[in-house]
Amino acid sequence: MHGASARLLTARQDAVELEPFNANAWSVLGQTYFADTQYDAAVICFEQVVSLTPDDGTAWMLLAMSHEGQGDRDAARAAYVASTEAAESPPAASWRSALLHLDLGEPLIAVTLATDSLKRNQNSRMARLVLARAFLECERPRDAAGVLNDLVKAKPNDRYARLLFGRALQRSGRAEASSHLRLGQGAKPVWHDPWSTAAITHGVSIHARQAVAQALLSQRQYQRALDMFRQLSMEAPEQIGLQIDLAKALRSAGKLQKALDIVEGILESSPDEHAAHTQAAGVLFTRWQERGDSADLNRAIEHLDAAIALTETDGQNWMLRGEVRRQAGDLTGAASDFARAAEMMPHKPSLGLRAAEIYLQLGSPQPALAVLEQLRPDFANDMNLLILSSRLKHMAGDVDGAMKDAGTAAGIAPGDVRVIELMNELAQP
Repeated sequence: MHGASARLLTARQDAVELEPFNANAWSVLGQTYFADTQYDAAVICFEQVVSLTPDDGTAWMLLAMSHEGQGDRDAARAAYVASTEAAESPPAASWRSALLHLDLGEPLIAVTLATDSLKRNQNSRMARLVLARAFLECERPRDAAGVLNDLVKAKPNDRYARLLFGRALQRSGRAEASSHLRLGQGAKPVWHDPWSTAAITHGVSIHARQAVAQALLSQRQYQRALDMFRQLSMEAPEQIGLQIDLAKALRSAGKLQKALDIVEGILESSPDEHAAHTQAAGVLFTRWQERGDSADLNRAIEHLDAAIALTETDGQNWMLRGEVRRQAGDLTGAASDFARAAEMMPHKPSLGLRAAEIYLQLGSPQPALAVLEQLRPDFANDMNLLILSSRLKHMAGDVDGAMKDAGTAAGIAPGDVRVIELMNELAQP
């Protein structure tokens, strides 16, 4: 363990030695061990917490999760029971307990627990996902689909929800299952809640603090993230991932030259580090937007070419190069890149629509229509797709096809201004 981490851990250990009956001190130390995946030590700490404050449902839940980390499922089950029965019980305790019972092959108990969690918090995405899984395990696919229906409508980009919904529809014999299965393909669940997420922020290991800093960066708390990445990169300068994260934070904070210096230093010694190429491209593209120097733009494209050559299946790189090319005026290349990105990330219809819009600008309806036809099975009632398809078909001379798509759009949203404008366009000779 690096010096700063060791000192912080020692301070927290000293706190419980000075005040052995201070539940909060034990809780902070337990959360530190939990975040650093030292589950045996975390169990000892949380056992102290619940002995001092038996009604602390969060401590019981974290104790249960620590037991799970140890692999002691029986102890975890008992701790979850105590958590759900505690006076201050977090709603997540029920659905986390349900997940454990699913792993134990007890889906009926899981249904009861997940239902209880959903009753306590109707807006809980996690409770819905766990309840749907439990229904599927109980061979109740229609109930699973019912639980997920509103979630998929409200969050169409929720890939894991789509995957479960597709499985439920498939087992119910519904034809639309294939679309949801395709859009959710490869999705992995990430089970999180406010209580365990807060616990992770107490970690002192490099990995734990890196995860916190990345979360801060995604929340646009750039300065806090930057401060953490600077500290981490000083503690572990040999870890390339930390250096790339630092460059990303510097770029987000507007410190472009410092970010560029870092990634170029990485590429000098590790020219095949594709993430460094991607970051370098992002920095140069941002600088081009600020200064307008074509050399920056050309270098950004070169780095993206290198990143794509190293990882052809990374849709993010294709998407980024498409945007760079679009702003550089290379519309043909941009359309091709967005179309390729859409193939790799079918759950993001905006990529295919962007490709089709650029083809429309180029006066090339056929490749645009080919892209939209790939989207149509999954997004048949998407207004943007229907309106764009209608215009493209009209451009290609397919008047009947254009009117058909426009009519479908009008049936969905007859008062939509875009639909009215489209109908007026098609009425022109």
